[in-house]
Amino acid sequence: MTYADQAKLKKEGRAFDCNNCKVSKLRRCREDRWDFTEEDASFFPMYIHQGGELYGFCPAKATWDAWTNTMYKALLCATTTGTQWNSGGISEQPEWWIDLLSWFVTRYDMTNFTRKATMVLGDGDKHKSQGVGLNGNKQRAANRQSRT
Repeated sequence: MTYADQAKLKKEGRAFDCNNCKVSKLRRCREDRWDFTEEDASFFPMYIHQGGELYGFCPAKATWDAWTNTMYKALLCATTTGTQWNSGGISEQPEWWIDLLSWFVTRYDMTNFTRKATMVLGDGDKHKSQGVGLNGNKQRAANRQSRT
């Protein structure tokens, strides 16, 4: 949820904003379950982004869990700074930490790369990026010629 494009999700009618949610009863958010299937409702399992990972609960529900938030922050710190849960190297870490870190690092790296690539190249929906426009190279060449 941290890296989700909230404006785009809202435009699609899929905002995962618990404060303004009108479908929390339908999504059964208050139930102490994380394993809903299509037998529970036709929209389970659900995703944040089309083609993304499927969840057996409303993905915004993960933001309510204190342990999940603490682990996310610890994994983020470990990924960006190289620190570990315990002092020492990776061989001195608990097995559960190594398991969490092993999938988190690759997913975080890909998400971070995708965000940066989208900033430069655009998202494919618009005909411009946040970097060079469609005629960026032509504009640069014209600017160079006008200076000479």
